[in-house]
Amino acid sequence: MKKLFNVSVIVLVYSVSFAQDSVTNANAYLYNAVYKNIAAYNIRNSSFTFNGVIVSDMFRSNADFFYDRLLPDYGYRLKMDIDKSDLKYPLSSFALYKIHTYGFTFVNERGDTALSSNHWTPNNYLIALDRSNGDIKFVSGQYFISAIGDDFKVTPDNPSTLIPYLQLRAFYVGAKNITFKRKRSKTFIYEGYSNEYNRTLRIVVPIKDIEHIKVIVKK
Repeated sequence: MKKLFNVSVIVLVYSVSFAQDSVTNANAYLYNAVYKNIAAYNIRNSSFTFNGVIVSDMFRSNADFFYDRLLPDYGYRLKMDIDKSDLKYPLSSFALYKIHTYGFTFVNERGDTALSSNHWTPNNYLIALDRSNGDIKFVSGQYFISAIGDDFKVTPDNPSTLIPYLQLRAFYVGAKNITFKRKRSKTFIYEGYSNEYNRTLRIVVPIKDIEHIKVIVKK
């Protein structure tokens, strides 16, 4: 019983201390979660057109070590800016943080660069953090995202109710002025504007599964 009590105390102390952490410490916590997600996603989906790597079934030379572009050398970390966002998440316990990366650029504490590859885009991400317990929701970006549709008050019969959800989902392309255009087959079609690319934006939403949206930046 005494051993169990000690473990409970440790968990309680960690929870209290995390809730009282400064933004800097929260940033370190978010960096760890975001980087691992980005690296895992890009390794899983490696291709030259996607992130500038060529994957072979067999290493014939050091040049085949494709993961070197996606994983840091010892003492280096992915260059990343993390800032609190003014955007609001529908669950009040969660705060949103905007994250910007610089391709796969790894730097050490002195600011020296080990590797810089800007082949892949975009570099913007949005993440929601519950400061009371450390829960994370990966909201927007080129990584594995979280299912968040149930957190929003969406009425399928009213397509406009999806706009707050889409605004956060399409954060990574700088989406703004999203409006519902039409229903086509089993999808809703929305249009807006991408600040990231300075082009018109189209978002296709499957009516029966709003988690799997398709964001298209028009050429």
